Amino acid sequence: MSRFFLISLSLLFTLATLGCTEETQVTMYKQGKYKGKRDELPWNSAPLAYGTAQWDKGDKTSWEKQMSKRVMAQNENVRIQHP
Repeated sequence: MSRFFLISLSLLFTLATLGCTEETQVTMYKQGKYKGKRDELPWNSAPLAYGTAQWDKGDKTSWEKQMSKRVMAQNENVRIQHP
């Protein structure tokens, strides 16, 4: 019984410490070497074809109105009619 206990205890200790040996996964970026796509201003992108968003591409004020309308549609105090 003690041999089984020692084997299971050593197995448990081995499995418990395996999770501590994971190396951190960090991407190393080199200055000036970014090859991704540059971010666009949100109002310079076209609205989704299947969505209800309606703003003119490049028009900041129409985009802001659409975002305000979207936020107000998610506001519980506005959506629910209080008696």
